[in-house]
Amino acid sequence: MIQTILVYSALQTGVVDGAENPISGYYSNKFYEISKYYTLEGHEMSPNITVFSEIVWNKLSDEDKKLIIESFNESKKYFNEISGKKDEEFIKSLKESGVKITEVENPQEWRDAVKPLYEKYGAGFEDVISKIQNSK
Repeated sequence: MIQTILVYSALQTGVVDGAENPISGYYSNKFYEISKYYTLEGHEMSPNITVFSEIVWNKLSDEDKKLIIESFNESKKYFNEISGKKDEEFIKSLKESGVKITEVENPQEWRDAVKPLYEKYGAGFEDVISKIQNSK
């Protein structure tokens, strides 16, 4: 919550000129009130994560772990469907409130443009960068 307030205030006062949020975060935190531009470039999506304490996880039987993993994998499809529909609603509402939404037509151009940054700052993190780039 404090981070949201700080980002809102920083955008409002011009300390920062942009922030990164999934469309649901941009909408629910009302960043559209002070930041009238949103770019859909395909790297950000509503999160679908589950966190377990390692201590609790290790106490579960292999059968229970398998059941939990299968259940979460099945729920991801439903979550993504619901999330996609909500994002469409948010986008419609944002456009109606005057937000200019730009959708990147060729994401590969963006990827190509930042390659020098990976070379300069990505040493030692190649495996992480690759996992991020290949995730969906």
